[in-house]
Amino acid sequence: MYNRFKKKKATAKDNLNVEGAIQKPANKGKYGARSVEYKGLKFDSSMEFNFYIELLSQKEKGEVLEIELQPVFILQEKFRYKNKAIRDIKYKSDFKVTYKDGTIIIFDVKGMPPTPEFKLKWKMVKFLNQDMDFRCIKSVGKKPYTWETLKI
Repeated sequence: MYNRFKKKKATAKDNLNVEGAIQKPANKGKYGARSVEYKGLKFDSSMEFNFYIELLSQKEKGEVLEIELQPVFILQEKFRYKNKAIRDIKYKSDFKVTYKDGTIIIFDVKGMPPTPEFKLKWKMVKFLNQDMDFRCIKSVGKKPYTWETLKI
């Protein structure tokens, strides 16, 4: 009997030609994206993982100084309303990248059209952090990957 939860080694067919990358079976998320595990790091999709590999390549060339995974931004602090605790509202992006010229760009990698909730949080995080550069991107085609900035 096939164990659908068994980890499998990534193959070229999976667009993960990186030694040590493991692509997990499709989860039951909204869009069925397959998570990827690589060197102890977990990525929500193979597209997100492929962008990370591209960033690592840029880092090896000296173009990128630092890559932070899943930075969290507080959109609204927690508070109490009529003696009831209301949780804070957070936005978690995919990457915060610092380039050698000092430029910092926050990237969110999307494989499907953004949800209404994402669009709202995207507007809020840009409003609260107007000094930062935020980019929502998606892959166009297969290898070699090219990345397109989405207009949201």
